[in-house]
Amino acid sequence: MAHDLNKPLFQYTASELIEVLQEAFPSLKSSAEEKPESQDGPTFTGRCAFGVADICAELRISRKTFYNWKPWLGEAIRQAGRKPVLDLEYAFKLMERQGVKSDQEK
Repeated sequence: MAHDLNKPLFQYTASELIEVLQEAFPSLKSSAEEKPESQDGPTFTGRCAFGVADICAELRISRKTFYNWKPWLGEAIRQAGRKPVLDLEYAFKLMERQGVKSDQEK
């Protein structure tokens, strides 16, 4: 699409500006498209618990139980510095696979 190169930048609408930039920089087209994430793994975009104390409070378990469960909960845990971050929604799915009932299900 041909654009008026004499038009001041502030007169462009947002969609026109995006079109001009995508024509000038083709790599922007592919990054603008959203890539669907798999629903099977942790996303860390929903409910998360930060730190061991918060994880234990959310799951309603003791620290000892958390450390016993940590090997099979490992997929839902990401380390952020010194604090572990747990994706709670994925953790509940893993708990169902292991046959562990959470307090929410009781």
